[in-house]
Amino acid sequence: MARNGVAGGLTGTVLAAAADAEAYNGVKTEFREKLARVEIFMDLWTGKNPKFLGEPVWIGK
Repeated sequence: MARNGVAGGLTGTVLAAAADAEAYNGVKTEFREKLARVEIFMDLWTGKNPKFLGEPVWIGK
């Protein structure tokens, strides 16, 4: 499943690659995904920048 979105001027696509995970691993994955979603909104709210930005790498050009 892919989700497209725009947040803080950034556009991206998120892929959920754990569709066939076992039941227990699926629960852990869902918990991690929900925690990551909360974390990204906290980062956007507080204005936190990426830790390892580095030089931009253009793919496909």
